[in-house]
Amino acid sequence: MNTYIPDSWVIVEISSPEHGKILKILASWYGGYAGADSWKLSSGIETVKKNSNRYEAINSSGSLYILDGSELVYRMSGYATNVYANLRRQLDEAAMDAVSLQLFSYAESIDLLESMSALTEGNNDENSEV
Repeated sequence: MNTYIPDSWVIVEISSPEHGKILKILASWYGGYAGADSWKLSSGIETVKKNSNRYEAINSSGSLYILDGSELVYRMSGYATNVYANLRRQLDEAAMDAVSLQLFSYAESIDLLESMSALTEGNNDENSEV
């Protein structure tokens, strides 16, 4: 399992008739003086565990994203903004009307993570009673 701790992140939803709605993390890292910025789109959030002011999101690939819950890091880097814009443009150019891409606000994303965390904790409570 790979673990990622992004410098900035946003949640996007990709919807299609074939796959339904999938919540993904568009994560980005700043390269600094000598390095290049980078980005990664997660495979799809499966479960979330809240730990203080951060969220541990396990994705369908098994990768773990540790997300700082601060509003200060909920954003897209310039590089990630271009990646998102290119994804939208490619969908438009391919005339894929059935596929949609939605970007969530900070408040919406925290609400989603909180509700997913509550579901995860509820499932853990049920499993611990067995």
